[in-house]
Amino acid sequence: MRLTTTTYSRGVWSVFAIRAIETLGWSATIPFFAIYLLNERTVSLPIIGTIYLISGASSFATQILGGRLSDQYGPRLITILALGGGAGLAGLLAEMITLSSSVFMLASLFTMYSVVRGLYIPSTSAVVATEPRTAISSSFSIVYIGGNLGYMVGPAIGGLLIQSDSYSAIFALCAVTTIVAALVTAIWMSLTKSDCISEPVKLERRQSYWLKWKTDKIIIMFLVLVFFLSYSNGYQNTPLSLFAANFVHLDTASIGYIYATNGLTVVLLQFPLIRLINRITDNLTLSLAISCISTCVSCLLAGISSNFLQLEFVMFCLTIGEIFLSVPAQSMLALFSTSWNRGTYQGYYFAFSESGKNLCLFLGPLSFALLAKQVYLAWDIVAVFSLLIFAGFIILSPRVRSKYIQDARTTDIK
Repeated sequence: MRLTTTTYSRGVWSVFAIRAIETLGWSATIPFFAIYLLNERTVSLPIIGTIYLISGASSFATQILGGRLSDQYGPRLITILALGGGAGLAGLLAEMITLSSSVFMLASLFTMYSVVRGLYIPSTSAVVATEPRTAISSSFSIVYIGGNLGYMVGPAIGGLLIQSDSYSAIFALCAVTTIVAALVTAIWMSLTKSDCISEPVKLERRQSYWLKWKTDKIIIMFLVLVFFLSYSNGYQNTPLSLFAANFVHLDTASIGYIYATNGLTVVLLQFPLIRLINRITDNLTLSLAISCISTCVSCLLAGISSNFLQLEFVMFCLTIGEIFLSVPAQSMLALFSTSWNRGTYQGYYFAFSESGKNLCLFLGPLSFALLAKQVYLAWDIVAVFSLLIFAGFIILSPRVRSKYIQDARTTDIK
């Protein structure tokens, strides 16, 4: 299948562009903000982890809120407002770093930035969720590739900016790219019903927004497993950068190249791997089981890594786990949703997955600090945990498949 604008809707390609541009700036900050706090402000690893934990906890409800607001007011408006607010906060962070403001001020602004950013992601995903059932996984793959195009370039640029200028430059870059993404949203994102959740919410349907254990226990259990797997796979983010800087002693440019590997791997392999798994089976939980195994192997390798090339390979394996996690899980939530709660269900996905990643940002640095003399044990624990999650997906798989087939017979997602 060729990736052309005649194959996929204007909404998919607009979200592709928005994610690519916004993520370029955001990804330039993520590996290095923690390193800035560690090296420039001498903040301890546990406190850095706490900052990220508070940031993630604060954005949990925002993810669901962003999806719900997109159901009611349309993703275009919510995306523009969220990106505009994010650009302002990123610019303010750049200025506060230049002025060497207090760590408390920087942590507060970073948390606010994470909360505002949490509004736009489920809103844009709601656009993709309107695609036909047969195109859901491939459409999310295209959008995910867009985000990783930015992620491939952002950390490399960020590392070079820090070496040539200062840490404030990466947040200045983030502010600029976020403004550009907001302009793209305003100009390009289609307002047609096929690309935008525009159906009015009827009063009797409001109960469908919220998951209930009695009727939605399969989805809830699925989301809990996604939360745990996102925690394990989330070690590729700040924990890996802190490990690379503090234990392997790599410079910021080298760390940037490692994170560029993540983006390049997704760009090259995301679409073919998802298409391959779709040809083998329509049971998306198989992809998640593969993600568990890949994450387990990655963590075992990380524990014995001691140089740049070894960490490059660790990042490659973690990225394979990411490929088999993000799009299949996101597609599953889209398939379970209906026309009036697509945004909210995408919000659930991002709330659970991002919360898992942010818990990792707290426990990862904390485990490195507690096990500093035997840091490989911190990685081994995550590897064992990934195997337990694998067992959970295998047990849940038949029930998820049964619900998916039942919903496919009774609901037309578009």
